[in-house]
Amino acid sequence: MKCPNVEVVATLILQERKLLTVYNPRWGAFSFPMSKRKQFTDEASSKAVHREDWKKTAARVAGEVLGRTFRPDEFPQPLCEIKDYEQSDADGVWKLYTIQVFGLKLPQGAKFAPGVAGEWLPAAELKTREPITRTARFILARLEEQDLLPPWKG
Repeated sequence: MKCPNVEVVATLILQERKLLTVYNPRWGAFSFPMSKRKQFTDEASSKAVHREDWKKTAARVAGEVLGRTFRPDEFPQPLCEIKDYEQSDADGVWKLYTIQVFGLKLPQGAKFAPGVAGEWLPAAELKTREPITRTARFILARLEEQDLLPPWKG
């Protein structure tokens, strides 16, 4: 039996030395802005599947929580790729999760979109506060292992 592959983008949004966490009511916890990578079926060409560009997915994720658009030169920048087998909390099925992690630095005073329940927190506080998703802590641990925690250069 083939293990399903779930492709996800996590966009870490940094202001000063704090990361934006957003509340996800489905999960009942705060996490980083994240979304599955979209797939499109091209009916005109034998139903070929096209996947959303990773950078566009990262920009879409940031746009959803910040309530704004981005020029291509403003897109979040890739930080790392994480691949890990995990048992899904939703359905209990073991899956290969491919998480592309992107970073976006914002100037001081930037706000998130109306209707978004969010909080700016230092990375260290995400380790001990509740409710924070297991996935957010997993991403932070991997970034720490690779010396990629904020602040980022540039």
